[in-house]
Amino acid sequence: MACHVTRLFNSSWGIAITGYAAPVPALNVNECFAFYSFAYKGQSIFEERLDTRLKSAAVVQRLFTEKVIESFANHLTSENTSSSK
Repeated sequence: MACHVTRLFNSSWGIAITGYAAPVPALNVNECFAFYSFAYKGQSIFEERLDTRLKSAAVVQRLFTEKVIESFANHLTSENTSSSK
């Protein structure tokens, strides 16, 4: 998804996230989780899973958003990303 974001918006960086911010017992999803990734110039460079036992969708969405932004900021300041620019 993040790679497609770079192409769709003609951007250098793409960020994607998907998952469940609330339990969905009908699908046997009892705990909230998300996968997210970063792409740079159309290439996937980072992927991770987030998990929480929180149940409130609004709280989980905020938590996941904060974690992804924090991870992206850390990634941008790391030596690995600096050398790939």
